[in-house]
Amino acid sequence: MNQSVYKMLNEGWPKVEKQAPSPQLVRSLFSIYSGRDSELTLMMQYLYQAMVLREQGRSVLSELFDATANDQMQHIRQLGRLICRYGGEPRFISYIGGRGISWSSGSLCYEKSWDNMLHKSIAGERLILKQYKTILNNSIIDSQPKALIERIMKDNEHHISLFEYALNHSSI
Repeated sequence: MNQSVYKMLNEGWPKVEKQAPSPQLVRSLFSIYSGRDSELTLMMQYLYQAMVLREQGRSVLSELFDATANDQMQHIRQLGRLICRYGGEPRFISYIGGRGISWSSGSLCYEKSWDNMLHKSIAGERLILKQYKTILNNSIIDSQPKALIERIMKDNEHHISLFEYALNHSSI
């Protein structure tokens, strides 16, 4: 990434010890882990966008989406570990009406316009943040898992800042 105009956060990840089993919390985590509007969806969306933008000659913006996809992969890893810590198994499913639904690439938006990509990415990150806030507000979570979720949220907020910067600097 030569002379990139952005930096990803380089903070460590909070440790989370084994927690008391919580099937309700695990189901909530699955939604943000691999549901329709999830970290998995954002990761795959950003990979797609990076490839399309590379072919369009927008290498800096492509690198931004590629780096952000790598961040999303870390979020998936951390959420998978958290699901395990609460007694779950990190499958790529979410629950709707008590039924497990597998993740689908139909959740992606195959947009070709760079500015629409950025707008949709900002909206996706905001939706993820809203889900995290709901989990934090509606669940009894110990300090370690809470710190992990807050760390992930910090990344998501940073992604929004980077995407907004890119929108306002169309030359990148």
